[in-house]
Amino acid sequence: MAHHGCVDAQMGLSIRQTFTIHNIYQQEIFQKEAVKNTIRGGIMVEITIRPILLTDAKDIWEMRIQGEVANNMGTDISERLEETENKIKSLDSNTRSFVAVASLENGTEKVVGYIVLSIYNNLRYSHIGSLGLMVNPKYQRNGIGSKLLETVIDLADNWLHLYKIELEVDVDNEKAIQLYKKYNFEMEGTRRATKVSDGKYVDCYYMGRIRS
Repeated sequence: MAHHGCVDAQMGLSIRQTFTIHNIYQQEIFQKEAVKNTIRGGIMVEITIRPILLTDAKDIWEMRIQGEVANNMGTDISERLEETENKIKSLDSNTRSFVAVASLENGTEKVVGYIVLSIYNNLRYSHIGSLGLMVNPKYQRNGIGSKLLETVIDLADNWLHLYKIELEVDVDNEKAIQLYKKYNFEMEGTRRATKVSDGKYVDCYYMGRIRS
């Protein structure tokens, strides 16, 4: 599944905004019961969804430079850790981002996915948020993408009062397409030759979800 959008999106909140959002929404969003799953290899994990922090940069960078992820994101495998850190530091107040943190049996924690919701600055488009989602390939098929999506949809519908969420997804990323359809995203069109992936030009679908 990796990153579900065709192009790289801004990745979250500034650190100051992260703490603000956490304080406002912690009772409504972040205190939900954690999801327990078994990942491939039989390791039990507990998944917690929370806002992005600058200290998450290394785990996110390690995901972004994986070949499958880089192909879907439209980035490349040469990205440096400092670049990922700078992306997080430079985020503005129109971007909301959450990470999925896995608590492993050995006592360590690891960021295994993140989601981004970027709200357009133009007032005539400020009712729309643009979505980007990524799950570490090693931790897929555990409902992590669904939990990240549910968190952002709840935020968009019930807190930010957005009317529409839109995204781009590679035409051959069938797992991601089916996930989005599950949450009422609909096909809106095709963007031809959006990027280069594995040495070929790749098309993307536009998908959108209107708040009911």
